[in-house]
Formats: sequence, structure tokens, C-alpha cells
Amino acid sequence: MKMAVAAFGLAVLAGGCCKKASINVEIEGLPDGPVYVHYAPVSDLSAVTDDTLQAEGGKFAFSPVFDGEPIEIRLEPASDLRANRRGRLSVPLSHQIRFWMQPGEQVRLRGVYEDGYLSYMLRGTQDLEAQADLRESMEETLRDYSLLAGRVDSLYGLGVENIDEAYMDSLYTELTARLERLREAERQYIRTHPGSLLAGLYLLEQQSADAFLECEGLLKAEVREGLLKKRLDEAKAYFERRKQQESNAAALVQDAIAPDFTLTDIHGKPVTLSDYAKRYVVLDFWGTWCPWCIKGMPDMKRYYGKYQRKVTFIGIACRDRLDKVQSLVERERLPWVSVMNGEGDNDIAFRYGVSGYPTKVILKPGLKVERVFLGEDPEFYETLDALLK
Repeated sequence: MKMAVAAFGLAVLAGGCCKKASINVEIEGLPDGPVYVHYAPVSDLSAVTDDTLQAEGGKFAFSPVFDGEPIEIRLEPASDLRANRRGRLSVPLSHQIRFWMQPGEQVRLRGVYEDGYLSYMLRGTQDLEAQADLRESMEETLRDYSLLAGRVDSLYGLGVENIDEAYMDSLYTELTARLERLREAERQYIRTHPGSLLAGLYLLEQQSADAFLECEGLLKAEVREGLLKKRLDEAKAYFERRKQQESNAAALVQDAIAPDFTLTDIHGKPVTLSDYAKRYVVLDFWGTWCPWCIKGMPDMKRYYGKYQRKVTFIGIACRDRLDKVQSLVERERLPWVSVMNGEGDNDIAFRYGVSGYPTKVILKPGLKVERVFLGEDPEFYETLDALLK
């Protein structure tokens, strides 16, 4: 059930620059206890200020310190924190309180927990109201997203060895679809308010390269060149690189010549791909931090033993530390060549367009691409059998 403004007597008083900013919160159903506060200037989210407040009777208040520009606020009631799949505590989207406010604003937020969802309203400046209205319009999507994310986290708690990867992929597909609905609502705001600072902030929420680059061109100059310029420029560079990565992946069609490379193995020796051009080669992009990569190692070892006379297996450790890779290779007794991915122009994962881990690439003699596999896919092993038996 969505809240009616009249039922909660909600009001936000927009103050001038000479007034001290304040936030007064009252949430029906909020347990007494700590509330974690994080806020930072919108131009530099790394300059974050953290604080801890105490909620009593569902109420708490504080006065953030401004430095002459709007800030991003996150409020996290300790009672809403959950362990996610990485073992970190986070607040589900359905319970997140996050908004942007101007210097001098006196904000009153009124909310209520309803069927596992935290409804809240803000009133005052046009931007504040727009944020609350957009979130309210996406209530069903946010609720569904959080329920799905909770299911994913609970499954990861069982250990990846007990998870059906195809089922997990289906959950991620549903998660992505719901998040995309939210992002599309934000993009619609950008299209209709291209001169608003809030439009620039919503643009920074986008996760699709195409969506970001399309909407970035819609922003008016005063937004692109204003407070958010540094963040927008960095995001644009990131998404342009993502587009190039996608292009690199699209180029790895069957029988295309794979990019050659030289990387250093975990013992400090250079390994050059073209040295194995007369053989079949398997490239395995992985990391010690990737549970699916570790889960697949027994099968990889079995197939190494089966085809090592015909195939060179090369594991390319990405986003990793040498000592961690060395330790895991020794502990798991991985018999194939293990190298460390490079950086900059020698980032081989980027050159191969790797978007997830593990990614396995089968190359035929002549370094011709046979096929690329994302995830621990049984078809990878079936394809090796079909090629080599």
C-alpha cells in the first residue's frame, strides 16, 4: 500500500543559504537502535563523512555539514543490514534511504515499513520531490529486486558447490531486468529535465554504456560543465572503454585470429601465446576471488589430464595478487601454465572482451578462435571432446 501524503502530514521546508541544514526522520516500524549516516559532496563521493545516530520511537535527526554544494545522503538503519553474497553488510534496495539535498534545506522525511518495503516521502524543493516520487513509482520493482537479491545471497550462503549455475543465471537475468526498469525511469527524468543537476546525478547511476552515452549527450552544458564535470568525464571514459571491450568481444568470432600476447607466469617467466600456435590452446580467464572459477577447477584438471598432449592450457589470473595466485595454484595443484594478466595496453582480458569470470576460450591451431564460453559452462567440455576425441 502506498502512503498518502495527507496521512502522514509530510512537509519539507526549503531553507535559504543562511539556514543550517537539518534532517528530521520519523519511520513507523523502525526499531530503536543505531542508524548509520554517510554523506559526501556530489562532486567527490570519496570525501565521505560517516556518523552514527540512535533511533528512538522511530525518530532521529541530524545536521549534515555542507561545503557550499549539494550532498548525497545515505541512511542505513542497523536493523536493515543484511549479509550479501560477498559476506558484506548492506541494505536491500527496498529499504534504502538515499537522496540528494541542497545546502540550507530543512528536510522532514516520513516513512513506514509495509510488507517488507520501506515507503517514505520527501517534500520541498522540486528535486527532492522528484526523487521521492520516482522511488514511489518504482515500489513494486524495488521490492521484487530486493526479494530476488535476498534469494541470491541465501543461495551463496550454501556454498557455490551446492548451487545450480543455470538457476543462478536465471535469477541474475531477473535481477538485471528489474534494475533496468529503475534505470529507464531515471533516463526518462534525464530526457525531460536535461538542465537539472538531478539529471546528471541519475546519469551517474546508469550501468549500460549505450544508455549512458546516449543520455550524456542530452545534458545541457551547465550540467556537464558544472559540479559533476569530473565524475561525468570519468564515467564517460569508463563507458567508452566498455564499448571498446564489447567490440573486442564481438571480434572473437569463429575462425578469427586471436590477439597474440606475452604475459609473465607466476614464476617470473614470459609466456607468449604464439609459441603455441601449432596446438590447440585453452585460455582460462579467472581469479582467486571468483567462486565459480574455483568450483570448476576439478573438471579443468580432469580435462587437462585427458588432453594435455594435444592442448596447452593457460590460466590468466585477473584482478589478482601474485602471492594469492601462487598460493592457490600450489594448494590446488593446478598443473597448467598460470600467468598474471597485464595492465594498460597489456590488459589481455580487455583485449579479449572478457565481461565475466570464468571466461574460457578455445583456440584451434593457427590461433583461430573456436568458441568463447562465459561461466562454468558444460558445453566447454563437450566442445573439447567433439574437437579432440
